[in-house]
Amino acid sequence: MSVYEYRSAPTKIKYLDIANHMRQNPNTWIKVRTAPTLNAASAASQQIKNGVRAAFRPAGAFDSYTQGLDVIAAYVGGTEQ
Repeated sequence: MSVYEYRSAPTKIKYLDIANHMRQNPNTWIKVRTAPTLNAASAASQQIKNGVRAAFRPAGAFDSYTQGLDVIAAYVGGTEQ
């Protein structure tokens, strides 16, 4: 017999609040997260720059870099959808 655990749907996108804060404070560098590995930090940084993560769209509106395991990003402007 299978047992299913029901959970409610997420109420918000994980990074939406921080991305909106960055939009209200352009060119302010903010630590987005601490990744578990250097590769994960680098991947997250690229995803932010390229708009892969939905909260950080459109592509090019955010800049990002890593500092060790920390992912730092800023809203630099762009055409909002």
